[in-house]
Formats: sequence, C-alpha cells, structure tokens
Amino acid sequence: MPFKYYIATGARNTEDHRELVGQLRYCFGEGMELTYDWTVNGPAEDLAWDQQELIAEAELEGVRHADVLIILWPGGLGTHCELGVALGAKKPVFLYTPVGRKVDEFCIFHHANLVEQVYGFENLHTRLESICPYV
Repeated sequence: MPFKYYIATGARNTEDHRELVGQLRYCFGEGMELTYDWTVNGPAEDLAWDQQELIAEAELEGVRHADVLIILWPGGLGTHCELGVALGAKKPVFLYTPVGRKVDEFCIFHHANLVEQVYGFENLHTRLESICPYV
C-alpha cells in the first residue's frame, strides 16, 4: 500500500506541480501515490458550476485520503482551504518552497504544530523519506 500525498498550490503553478509529481515518482516510485491530480482539469473558473462542484469535492477528498499534504509555494486561494482540511484531520503538512522562492506572505496557520516549512527539493525528499514507511 503506497504512502499517499496531495499537492496544494495555486493554479498558476500547474507546471511546477507536474514537475514535483515527476520528481517524487522518480525518487519514490510506487512507494508514493498522488491522491488527486487537479491539474488535468484546466482552468476551473472556465467550467460550469456543476463541474466546479465536482472538482472541489475531488480536491477535498484528495486531501482527506492523503497521508501528507505538500503545499507548493506560492499557493492560491484554495491552498489555505486545503491546509485547513489537512490540519483538521491532523495530517502533517510540508510548506515546500523551491530554491529561489520564499514564503513572502504571513499566515498564522503556517506556524501550526503540524506544519513544517521545507526549503528545496532535497530537504523535502529527506523529510518525506523520514515519514514514509514504504521507501
């Protein structure tokens, strides 16, 4: 049974999201599984209301079914909703900032006990290895 993760980020980071998924697949193989890939939907604001509702529910389920939430900084409006779901479910959260970026917005929930700020992919990889029982 693979260790499950969900990546929350802003829609403007779709390519960065896909790149991170690829890096994690390369490093962990079948030991880790993405619970939901919202990037396949395209711009949600262009979709009909009923489609938006389905996507919203799928994203929430993706967070609920994950063992860990990875926030790829910078996030979007939905990112903090996903953070709230993860914290409410007592899931670990990695606030991941790729090299060359910085967390430039203050949010008190980034300092919650279950949230760990991680800078650079090597550090994210190390932290995931330490909590993933299947690698």
